[in-house]
Amino acid sequence: MNQQQIDTSAYAAPFRTSLRDGKLAKHLMDALVVAYSVGNTLLTDGFRPYRITVQGAVPVIWVEHSPRCRTLCGVVKTVSNLPDEGPTTIMAARVGGAQVQWRVEKKHAN
Repeated sequence: MNQQQIDTSAYAAPFRTSLRDGKLAKHLMDALVVAYSVGNTLLTDGFRPYRITVQGAVPVIWVEHSPRCRTLCGVVKTVSNLPDEGPTTIMAARVGGAQVQWRVEKKHAN
């Protein structure tokens, strides 16, 4: 079986030089380790992560919307008005120390 993995080297590179700066760098590196672990688990379980960010000390992993997203527990609905997209529903769940988010696809009226 050919297993995909998320390459976080591009995310970690900017922080390598600041490891001597103390707690902030440690929190960022810890968040990236969690993001890498959770991201690979999501890939193994059939999810499709496409973006990883760190907000505060919490990694946020964006996945493509799919029926599989309903299997995540602790889901919360958030509606936000984005200037270019209008009202958008974003779902979020906590998974292994990371927040997993996805946009709910809009149904277009024909």
